[in-house]
Amino acid sequence: MKGFTLIEVELSLMVLSLGVLAVVGLYPLGLRESTAAREDVRVVAASESVMSQVVSMLSDTNLSWATWKEIAASGDLSSLPKGEDVLADVPPGWASRLRITACDSARIGIAVKVSPRRAALDSAPLFYSEIRFQGRAR
Repeated sequence: MKGFTLIEVELSLMVLSLGVLAVVGLYPLGLRESTAAREDVRVVAASESVMSQVVSMLSDTNLSWATWKEIAASGDLSSLPKGEDVLADVPPGWASRLRITACDSARIGIAVKVSPRRAALDSAPLFYSEIRFQGRAR
């Protein structure tokens, strides 16, 4: 006898359908991971943008020592040109945190966190940098 029995055909269809279902089951995971990766890239880009602006402002060689000490003590960039607009590149509706602290008299630490969800801000990646005074003495 040549050919396949009905049981052999049903078993092969079952194996084939299980394989197709397994592949189809991977699509939601791939979409979710793709969305998460896209969000991670946006978070890093926004954080790097804020960080580079702050580093640029604090690395200005025309910055006076008095202004530097004031920024280190208060953590406020409003005395710098465009210091109030540092977080303007963060997408609307996103949560952000910028913390400026004095490490010692000649160094300032900058910490930036950005997240698309306010509740996730504490678990967002921290971007940190330290800047040394490069300005003028008076």
